Amino acid sequence: MVKFILLLKKSVSWLLVIVSFCGSLFIGQPKEKPENMELKSTYSYALNDGMGMAQGIATDGKYFYHFGAVKPVNYNAITKTDVKTGEIVDVNEMCIPPYLMNKGYNHLGDGCYYNGKLYIGCEDKNFENPAVMIYDAETLKFIESKVIPAECKGDGHLSWCTVSDDVLYFSSFSYVTEIKMLDINDNCSYIGSISIDKMIHSIQGGDIVDGTLYLSSDDGERFKPTYAIDLATGKTDVFCMRDSGSDSIEAEGMTACLFEDGTLFHYVDAITTIYIRNYSVDLNK
Repeated sequence: MVKFILLLKKSVSWLLVIVSFCGSLFIGQPKEKPENMELKSTYSYALNDGMGMAQGIATDGKYFYHFGAVKPVNYNAITKTDVKTGEIVDVNEMCIPPYLMNKGYNHLGDGCYYNGKLYIGCEDKNFENPAVMIYDAETLKFIESKVIPAECKGDGHLSWCTVSDDVLYFSSFSYVTEIKMLDINDNCSYIGSISIDKMIHSIQGGDIVDGTLYLSSDDGERFKPTYAIDLATGKTDVFCMRDSGSDSIEAEGMTACLFEDGTLFHYVDAITTIYIRNYSVDLNK
């Protein structure tokens, strides 16, 4: 199995490098500074390691938990890194159990850390029964999965989810007009939804800070929007237009946690290199 994973990673790495080569010629470091965020630090990873990081990110304040997927070859991984050094400390490759892969589950998205567990959105190949995959954060071992209730599964995409006060929040990927909620203490039963006052698109990740849901989007080219949604009212605004560094980069998941260095928002940007970008944030602007 180890030899198979190494061969798979090497083959996929070369494939992705070739596919992305033209776009990667023009990658630069982000230069524009949003008025309410400042880029403080960046970790970068080659595809050999970054395949297990390219979809989403979560943190407990000590470690980052990265989620990666390469759908054509059913490769999914969780990678754990030190938030201060960026060093990889653990990896769970091929982390979706075989019996769930046999049901078509083949793409982890963004997720979150909550009370010692990782909750990660996962899609099946036909976008019929999206599910939340739950792992032990310390060991990265699989615990269980919860299929999204039929009445709220929407378009079958589950690119992100986050948990706050025992409620799991998620949405569709595009044409998003509502944020949906599940009760994690009641077998992820459907609670209801929050209507938002504008349609948003290409949602890749999100997290909650003080009653506001911040969502990372891949909508657009080099400059990617982060939306701010008031969970009490549904009022939705563009919080910032973030410079990703290139038209070719895909903005992926995000997480929010205040670190000792003053950074609060942490994003994943993916191309032939995977970037983890950490920003200090002024929430009052």
